[in-house]
Parts: sequence; C-alpha cells; structure tokens
Amino acid sequence: MSRMISIVFASLLVAGCAQTKFHMQERDDSQAATYNEAQHYFIYGLGQQKNLDPAAICGSAERVARVETQTTFVNGLVGAITFGIYTPRQTRIYCR
Repeated sequence: MSRMISIVFASLLVAGCAQTKFHMQERDDSQAATYNEAQHYFIYGLGQQKNLDPAAICGSAERVARVETQTTFVNGLVGAITFGIYTPRQTRIYCR
C-alpha cells in the first residue's frame, strides 16, 4: 500500500499544468469566457481529436477574441489518479 501511495505522490510531483492561449484581438483579462468547459480525453489523449468552432460559438470569426486550453491542477490530479486513462483539459473561448 505504501508503494502505491509513493507512486501516486511521485506522479503528482512530475505532473505539471500547461496552458495555450491564442489572442486574436487586444488582451482584456476582465472579460468572461463565453464557452468554458472541460474536454474529455482518454489514454493520455492518444489518437483523439476534439474539434470546436470558435467562430460558430461567437457568431463569426471577427468576434473571436481569445481561445485558451489548459490542463489545470485538478485536471492533472484526475489524470494521475486514473493513471492517464481519463485526462481532461479545460477549454475557454472569449468573444467580443
């Protein structure tokens, strides 16, 4: 049992948060996300592809201000607990 705890603890130590941002317009951090949902991936996301259309969500491509994807601490914790079987990522789309 202590070996299992050590493995989980070591997984948490090496797991990091990652974030990708695409700014299409000037940055406005006070803006609330129009779309903010977790995308579900399995087996570390191998061979999987999730498609979102920010232009459809915002009404047109000109209205898209920013797109972000992020592996939060909670997402990483869930991935570590499930040994990578389930690995969610947070996706946010900001419209103007």
